[in-house]
Amino acid sequence: MTAPEPNYPPLSTREIQTLPEGARVIVTWSEGNDGPHEYRVHWRRGEPYAQTDQERHEGRVDLEKWLTYYVGPRPPFTRVWALAAPGAGGDFGARRLSVRDGVTAVTADDPFPYSELRNASHEFFAKVWRAQKSGSVKVLSHEGQRLAQRMASHPEWQAWWERADDLGDAQAVTGAGVNPFAAVTMEAIAEGMIEENSVARRAYRRLQRDDYSHEQARTEIARAFTEVLWECETGHGVEFDTRLRQVFRRIMRGESAQEIFGE
Repeated sequence: MTAPEPNYPPLSTREIQTLPEGARVIVTWSEGNDGPHEYRVHWRRGEPYAQTDQERHEGRVDLEKWLTYYVGPRPPFTRVWALAAPGAGGDFGARRLSVRDGVTAVTADDPFPYSELRNASHEFFAKVWRAQKSGSVKVLSHEGQRLAQRMASHPEWQAWWERADDLGDAQAVTGAGVNPFAAVTMEAIAEGMIEENSVARRAYRRLQRDDYSHEQARTEIARAFTEVLWECETGHGVEFDTRLRQVFRRIMRGESAQEIFGE
């Protein structure tokens, strides 16, 4: 469907690669003359594509609507805008990606892994960033050190890290519609699983054999984690560790997260 062109900057390629499955976007194509259109994001083999509601309903994807090809901030490049901010509700994938109550609803006796990262407040991010800047990351936990590495890898979000202490519980969303804290949280969790979980590591290696880049394979691992966590928290009656191992083994057999979890 057609849509007005947003009055805020379009997403960078890196920001597009943080969009969750089902996120709503506005796209003006480099070769199109019919203006901006609204789509949803669909991930296929580690790459994001634009999908119309009809294509989504029919389970189809147009491989010519590759969202990270020939992308730029102005014509003649393809431009992509996030229509709904992650964590703001509306998109099921976006709901899972806010730092406190989207990645997971955490309780005091949290039975799931990576609780320090998933419980992270903006104050915790500020502490991690100060340690990163001062070269004292060794005082942090192993999870905190991994988070520091991911924060340092995103200089485009440094302004957010610098003001994290002042954010409190406010929703943190860039002008492009990306929650930078949620993005680096999921990157750190996925990196941890690849390093520490032998089944996740084998799934990751299978993805790389299928020509996924490190970033693309990490995105698949992160999606597997969040989807299984979502199933556990929404009463699907599954046991987290068992279900996650099943998912990783299916990835090892050549299935993608999209094929496993569907829409």
